[in-house]
Amino acid sequence: MKNLLLTTALAFSAITPVMASSSNFNLGFYGGAALSSSTNDAKLTAVGGSINKKSDLGGVGGTLGLIAAYDHVMRGGAVLGIDVFGSWHNHEAKQNSQFGALALNTKVKMNYSFGTALKVGYMFDKTLAFARIGYINSHFKHSSTYVGAPRASTKKKNASGLLLGAGVDLPFGDKMALGLSYDFAFYAKQSNTYAPFNTATTTVTNSFKPRMHFVNVTLKYKF
Repeated sequence: MKNLLLTTALAFSAITPVMASSSNFNLGFYGGAALSSSTNDAKLTAVGGSINKKSDLGGVGGTLGLIAAYDHVMRGGAVLGIDVFGSWHNHEAKQNSQFGALALNTKVKMNYSFGTALKVGYMFDKTLAFARIGYINSHFKHSSTYVGAPRASTKKKNASGLLLGAGVDLPFGDKMALGLSYDFAFYAKQSNTYAPFNTATTTVTNSFKPRMHFVNVTLKYKF
């Protein structure tokens, strides 16, 4: 009888999954730091030729956003999911280039972003570790001032980029999750050309490739 019970228990455990599959929908908000590590190429073209300057265009700011997430936990603990997010930024980067006797002041502001990302991860008990890749679209305001010239330039544009990230979600009560994440976003090159002296013989061109780093704390509610 003892052997029969032991054999039955072993057979039952063999056909019982380690972790049953499940799905959940999460809604929450996040906030943290937004840092840029872009480069700016400035070019002054005049009658006598052209001058090029390349320098860092970096800055630090903040982020506040909303996120909706769907996670499917498969048998064994593997996770597939999708995140949809939108955020507001208080970020500004500045850079100055010296062109002879005059200086070129460049300033870039990041106002908001939205996007979506596919997520893969693993559930350790109730803790989720994940990586993600997705699409991000951000609004930039690029200002260029050639000090001493009568005309400046401001260009507003949405730029698309690739988002790469990783993070961890920790259980916070029965229905809440507290997370920490890092995301890196890089965008296509943006250019801004204008005539600071209102003449076609002298032009200034700024070309920059936005590179953003986001470190956020997330609080999500599980439905």
